[in-house]
Amino acid sequence: MTGRTLYKAERVLRPRPGDYGLMAMPGAPAYTDATLLGWRFSHAVIGVGDGRIVEAWFNGVREGSLDEYAAEDISWFGVRRAPDGIEVSQLRRDRVAEYAISRIGQPYDYLAWPALFVMDYWRFDLSALYAYDSVASCSGLVAKAYQAADLDLIDKPVLNLVTPDDLDPGRGGD
Repeated sequence: MTGRTLYKAERVLRPRPGDYGLMAMPGAPAYTDATLLGWRFSHAVIGVGDGRIVEAWFNGVREGSLDEYAAEDISWFGVRRAPDGIEVSQLRRDRVAEYAISRIGQPYDYLAWPALFVMDYWRFDLSALYAYDSVASCSGLVAKAYQAADLDLIDKPVLNLVTPDDLDPGRGGD
């Protein structure tokens, strides 16, 4: 992706609409792969306000309550500043939440995790064969929601192949 400005998320203590949470969570669709590949996180959610979240889960993109998760299990991140230091408005982060809400009911992307495992373990890039926008992975949903708000977090051509660890600003990745 050339010509795009990449924004860096920072850790936040109190999530606002449009912030995203990462967690290492047994039972998450990617937990087994995450464990095998040594990832720190296995699930990603987007805060949409009023204690609600949107996440891609086995049964598709769904809305839920933040109360379903232990607060100490979630590391929250959000974009507060542009690379040039200018503050990013809450209106732009609201667009992240609006995108996530618009995807409720979208099917889960079951092929993303085997593709990621092959790419990470055997270093065989499958991204050219993989570009389905009609399905969602948890971290792909976060990356696409930020992209929809012109707040690109990741420099990858196929956002469904973004991992929760790719979204970790402390990882020092992309």
